[in-house]
Amino acid sequence: MQYFQDVYGLRYHLSEMVVTDGSSLIGKQLDDIETAYSVRIIASKISGEANRIGPEVPWPEMSTYRQAW
Repeated sequence: MQYFQDVYGLRYHLSEMVVTDGSSLIGKQLDDIETAYSVRIIASKISGEANRIGPEVPWPEMSTYRQAW
């Protein structure tokens, strides 16, 4: 991520969030959460189910970066 900060002046932060029982986020569409909180959700996990990872990289400019993984 340092590359994107140096080259484009972009600041990305990767965080993990746990949504607990009773949260106002439960039942909302991921797109609505992304819009309301200006975040990009790249994966989700529901207890007892497999991880759900988005089909594409979260930002178009990361496609080259992802290939290096």
